[in-house]
Amino acid sequence: MDVVKLSRWLSDVDAGQTVAYDAGRPLSKADLESRIRKWQACFSRTDATRWAVYHSDAFEFLAILLALWTLQRIACVPGDNRPGTVESLYPCVDAFAGEFDESEVTVADSSGDFSGWPLLNIDYPALEIYTSGSSGKPAAIAKTIGQLERESLALAELLPASSEHEVILGTVSHQHFYGMTFRLFRSLAQNLPFDLTVCEYAETVISRSAHYDAVGLISSPALLARLNAALNWSQMAEKCNFVLSSAAALSAQASGQTHALLCAPVLEIYGSSETGAVAWRDQQKSAVWQAIPGVELDKTPDECLRVSAPFLPTPVVLADQVRFVAGGFDLRGRADRIVKVEGKRVSLTGIENRLLHSEWVREVKAIILERRRTEVAAVIELSDEGLSLLQTEGKKALVGRLKGYLKDYFEAVAIPRRWRFPSRLPYNPQGKLTVEDLTALFNSEPARWPDLISQTVGGLEAELRCRIPAELVYFDGHFAQHPILPGITQIHWAERFGRDLLAIEGQFLRLEVVKFQQVITPDSQVLISLSFNSDKQKLTFSYTSDKGVHSSGRICFG
Repeated sequence: MDVVKLSRWLSDVDAGQTVAYDAGRPLSKADLESRIRKWQACFSRTDATRWAVYHSDAFEFLAILLALWTLQRIACVPGDNRPGTVESLYPCVDAFAGEFDESEVTVADSSGDFSGWPLLNIDYPALEIYTSGSSGKPAAIAKTIGQLERESLALAELLPASSEHEVILGTVSHQHFYGMTFRLFRSLAQNLPFDLTVCEYAETVISRSAHYDAVGLISSPALLARLNAALNWSQMAEKCNFVLSSAAALSAQASGQTHALLCAPVLEIYGSSETGAVAWRDQQKSAVWQAIPGVELDKTPDECLRVSAPFLPTPVVLADQVRFVAGGFDLRGRADRIVKVEGKRVSLTGIENRLLHSEWVREVKAIILERRRTEVAAVIELSDEGLSLLQTEGKKALVGRLKGYLKDYFEAVAIPRRWRFPSRLPYNPQGKLTVEDLTALFNSEPARWPDLISQTVGGLEAELRCRIPAELVYFDGHFAQHPILPGITQIHWAERFGRDLLAIEGQFLRLEVVKFQQVITPDSQVLISLSFNSDKQKLTFSYTSDKGVHSSGRICFG
């Protein structure tokens, strides 16, 4: 299949070529051209050169980019359109286009004759990607059309299209450089249509694949590491040509499971917004990273990776430390404080600086905890205002205020999940804050049981008044923004307390008349009531509070 240069795509590709699919409906290049012309008419009304661009629809986003580029304007692309992100863009851009409250432009009907598309200027700095800098402030990474074009050609050599009927599915946003490069620019270069849906769940990936004869999947470790093997993957496995993963290393287990479920190569891409794609690997063949065609790699004296490539104006040194081995290199960890969480770049310095602007924080240190998942944690020495809030409203209210303060500036994955409020940060005798000392504050045994306030036992009945601590391990991932106590945990506690307090010895057989009527949230106080019928070997339980009944049911033993 022929490869098309990005600078020539508008002029060389036939108007009937399918560019994308929207819920199975094909969208042609002619459809895209119509959108481009309307955006051109809009942008031509002003002399603004630098445009912030955000649009959730990838087809509209692509039309905006191409309209700006044909006019030699610059597209400044942030990862989101949160209020804090928009605020940080004000000094950097002249105007806003797309889904911004600040956007003053509307798509207008184009007028006049259309004489054809110009070749795009490969030397023009057409794109700026905004990503986390080492200070936490958005850092603008400039790309010319030529750089984007040369990277697309290298990726076409690495990943040639397996079928002219292949459609690209994606779980990653086109607002980030990985999604933009592999869902949009590679698709244009190889004349492969992309599906507009950003598949946030595995079920959506499967349902979207049913519309097409062949697919390629652009995904992330965050989704691939949690694939549900119980889903019906067989239909997609028959048509999946490849799975691509980037933004963080994929575990060997996740790579193996993905390969087994989809019967397709699972290729990982290593790189950064600064460098673009640098290296790749297929763990079913080798765990070693290999350079992408045309990329040259070496390392600095402090063992950080240095990258040279046709799509880079000068060599770039990354903060990843490496060890070169036969056939490629191994990653040895990062030398800065930009970390990857769920495949997203997170600036620990940026989190600290933002928290220091709040009235409740005197000093703060953000760290990463490697547990069942990678989590951001914050250790905070509170200001007088913060201490007053903690004492009057409690830890839950304080953490809620801090999370609410951060949500306008960071994606959910970057907001700390663990919080500690020591009276003083744990400086060592040398005046240093070590990762070991900070991590130790979080290393207590995970809470698995409610805090007992009072307990009454009489005959075959018991009542336990409890506090449900926010630190319970069962709140992890259930759910990220609004944690609730899982129903299975409530049943498990009822059984355990019944055995311990009411001398139940039988084997768990089944459940009867179980009802979950109201959720139980962190720091709630509940009354657990238990009653055992020894003749029928049935334990009746209920969880109640001043809100009413939360749950109830019977456990049958035998």
